[in-house]
Parts: sequence; C-alpha cells; structure tokens
Amino acid sequence: MLSSRSRNTILRERIVQHKDQKTPLMNMDDRLLRKIAGIMQVSDQKANLFVERGKSLLLPKKTELAAPGKTVNQSFFVIEGCVRHFVRDKQRKEFTKNFLQGPKFMVPSITSFFMQRPSEIYCETLTELKVITWSYRDLMQFAEQHPGTYSFLLKAVVRAFYLKEEKEIEMNRLSASERYQVFLKRHPGLINQVPSRFVASYLNIRPETLSRIRAARIS
Repeated sequence: MLSSRSRNTILRERIVQHKDQKTPLMNMDDRLLRKIAGIMQVSDQKANLFVERGKSLLLPKKTELAAPGKTVNQSFFVIEGCVRHFVRDKQRKEFTKNFLQGPKFMVPSITSFFMQRPSEIYCETLTELKVITWSYRDLMQFAEQHPGTYSFLLKAVVRAFYLKEEKEIEMNRLSASERYQVFLKRHPGLINQVPSRFVASYLNIRPETLSRIRAARIS
C-alpha cells in the first residue's frame, strides 16, 4: 500500500509530466465541452481556450489531493470519478465533510486554494479519477485575461458555502433516515461505490444505524 507521501509524489510527478501538454479539441468530447461551457456560462470557444490551459490526468484511487499543513495549488474538472473531503480528530477518527462526483469542477480545499495557505482538511480520490487540472497560477492568469471568469469563480465559491450551510441545517432539522434519503438524491448511485463507514460519517451516524436504515428501506 502506498503511503500518503508516495501518493503525493505520484500526483506531483504526473502533473510535471503533463505540464507542457495541452488538451486538444479533437480529443474533447463535444458534450463535455458544452458541459464545461454551461457551468462557466461562457461560449464553447472560450471554454475551449480554458480547457487548453489545463492538463489531462488519470489519478489512481486513494490519491491524496489535500492534507493539513499543505497548500493546495491545483484545481480540477472531474470528468469521471469521485472524491471525499474529510477531517481527522486527535485520535485520527475521520469525519466526512463531503463527496463530489463528476462531471463537476472541484478544488480540494477552497480556503487553501484561493487564499494560498495550508489546508485544514483532507481530500482523497475514492475511485480512479479522470480530470483536467489547472494550477492556481494558470487559473488566475486566465481570469486576468478573461475577467468574466471571476464571476464564475465567485459563483462556485458561493455555491460551495451554500451547500455547506445546507448540510449543517439538515444535520439539525432532519432525522437520520431523512438525511439518508437526501444523500441518495444528492449522490445517486454513490451508496454502492464507497464504503458504508464513509457514508455513515457523512450523515453523522454510527455504521450500525446506517445498516438499520438501509434494511428498513429494503423491507
């Protein structure tokens, strides 16, 4: 099994290996390009310019994308795959903050990336991840050349904090069973792709409680 340090080394090496490579339009699925353009609310042409600034990577399962004490310098568009954001307490017990599935834009730690300071959380791939990645420098340079990008970045940050607030409200207002139903709607199919202990942690319940809730839904 690779250590966290080894996985970080692999990630850095893959990014370095691709630093001079562009993502050719001929290799970009038209539907995916339109998806990116739609999310950014820009023309396909401008979306293609943005994509050409990025690097295509295939990251293995359990690749560490963020960790406390390390500054996040890469942003991603997740084409396929899933990641988990989580924290650990002093006893190294893990608490899942969020799951993210592609296709979607993602930064491993919003505060670390945009403020360029060490992360307070972990982010790890739960599956093999097919991505396009941009460095902080590349993203900021593109935004300076195309000021409309700042609107997209602001909306992305606001949405991330909206989802964080929404989950906090759910934790206080909804029962465990109701939170599980929301999870199923928010992350369709994910329950069969990730360990149940991660889902239980996300819902702030014990694994045994999750098992009972799932069994009750089946019966």
